[in-house]
Amino acid sequence: MTDKTTIVVHSGDMDKLYSALIISTGALAMGMEASLYFTFWGLERLFQDFKELGGKIIACDMTMEIMGIKKEDLRQDLIDEYGAVGTYIEEARNSKITLFI
Repeated sequence: MTDKTTIVVHSGDMDKLYSALIISTGALAMGMEASLYFTFWGLERLFQDFKELGGKIIACDMTMEIMGIKKEDLRQDLIDEYGAVGTYIEEARNSKITLFI
């Protein structure tokens, strides 16, 4: 199993976004892989620093459909993958740390 952390970002609240980014950036700095799975309001806040450190951003396509968000509405340069819950499960299955923030 790869040293990896996977975090579900469900909220657009800045304190929760900062927590997700601090934890995931810390994991990256410790040589781990890190994935942030953005769902609902979390889709509105994507961060360049996380990407520059090698983090992976997954946007929930089912949430996008429910909320009427199109791919072109989002920053394509930040998103690595679009997926549903199966995508998250596969990331989490291969992670040593999984959080829901």
